[in-house]
Amino acid sequence: MAIVSVLALGGLLALAPARASGSGSGSGSGSGSTSGSARAEGRADARSDTPPMRRWAPERNMFELGVWGGLLVLNHAHELYDPRVAPHARYRRPAFDLGLRFAYFPLRWLGGELEVGVMPTRNEADARTTLYTVRGHFVGQLPWWRLTPFLVVGGGGMGVASAPSALGNDIDASFHWGPGAKFFINRWLAVRLDLRHLVGARREIRNGAASHFEALLGLSVTLGRSKDDGRDDDAGDPDGDNFYGEDDACPNEPGVYPHGCPDGDADGDGVGDEVDECPDEPGPGPRGCPAADRDGDEVADEDDACPDQPGAKPDGCPPDSDGDGVSDAEDRCIDQPGDPPDGCPPDADEDGVPDATDDCRKEPETINGYEDDDGCPDEVPERLTGVTGVMPGITFETNSAKITRESYATLDQTVETLKANPKYDVRIEGHTDDRGTREHNLTLSQRRADAVADYLASKGIDRSRIETRGAGPDHPVADNGTAEGRAQNRRIEFKLRKRVGRRKKR
Repeated sequence: MAIVSVLALGGLLALAPARASGSGSGSGSGSGSTSGSARAEGRADARSDTPPMRRWAPERNMFELGVWGGLLVLNHAHELYDPRVAPHARYRRPAFDLGLRFAYFPLRWLGGELEVGVMPTRNEADARTTLYTVRGHFVGQLPWWRLTPFLVVGGGGMGVASAPSALGNDIDASFHWGPGAKFFINRWLAVRLDLRHLVGARREIRNGAASHFEALLGLSVTLGRSKDDGRDDDAGDPDGDNFYGEDDACPNEPGVYPHGCPDGDADGDGVGDEVDECPDEPGPGPRGCPAADRDGDEVADEDDACPDQPGAKPDGCPPDSDGDGVSDAEDRCIDQPGDPPDGCPPDADEDGVPDATDDCRKEPETINGYEDDDGCPDEVPERLTGVTGVMPGITFETNSAKITRESYATLDQTVETLKANPKYDVRIEGHTDDRGTREHNLTLSQRRADAVADYLASKGIDRSRIETRGAGPDHPVADNGTAEGRAQNRRIEFKLRKRVGRRKKR
């Protein structure tokens, strides 16, 4: 009786739009009647141009309330009985299957359902029994058409209620899955077919599980479709053309597939084909063409400060950390403002020390970790050779600034050397390989340099003698494409300089 009642309700709901339309056109007078008729005709024309299979497709945040009936075929080796009060007996099959379901679809393609079902039947001894199910499952569906295929996967419980002389009372866990399809008759109603494979407990568990099968035919009432705007239009579809939300490029003009725009606007940009200079490419008015973007960075040329170099919003220019007008990708001195083409400041002897701070502009610096920032050639005094340049004995835990215990011997020797040479300051530089983002590596290398400085200070070195810098991946000494090269690039460097006195410029 429940299914018959719902089917009758479905018939009334299916007829309701037609009755309302007939009443609207036959009653009233003057402009109100004409306006209602025009809107109805507009919707009819729009729907006639919309592919029928796209009408009433699923939407987000829809609810479904439904009933179903069908057949259940039970495995003879079932365990749906109470062995304490009754012997095992087969059920007659198939059993008639009745149930209710509630569904919610937060996404057009994914939802969840709860079901309750009863199956009145008899066992092979003709004793009355009632099987029942309580279960839930996920539903994945293809939401682009009114005929919507889906797949369910879930679980719950299957039980039996009967007299002790029949099979007693029992309930077991079950798992189920299966395909199906829904057909949306209109915005309110859908019919549905499910085929289910149920897996439950089997008599004598060592023999595995028992498979049961269901075939269900149901009817659902759908709720939660987009509300209308107060006009005589379909829910969430002001122009009545059955294109909703983002799918409708012309929400206030009835249109046709694929954009929901009137025939004559092929690209759906709201600019009619008769005036659209780019009828196959959506673009803003009045020309209807997409904005020019020569470098393809999605910043229109008219807003792009670097129209021939791909960059990021808002100005469309590539990153330039030091702001010298040379992008980081082409800048050899990424943290020093310089001149094109390499982005480095003037350096006559090409030793890496800018002329502005180079004491020996015509003689290149000897890069050895000893007074490397004065720009003059020099040799490391023998007493300082253990605390300059790369310090291979200093290592850290992976992706961390925690110093390993194996590093303490090297650091303690460094402390003794610095204490014996108080006229020298030390700059500690941290370097990384190129794995991970540059920002992360800059931060990590700075933390590692600071960790070394903190260790030296904890052993008695005046913190004012120590400077730290995190260089990240910007100054590799080996190929980051190999594990060996990356290991060499993860390093700590010490650079010494005298605390007082400067050489005269040569």
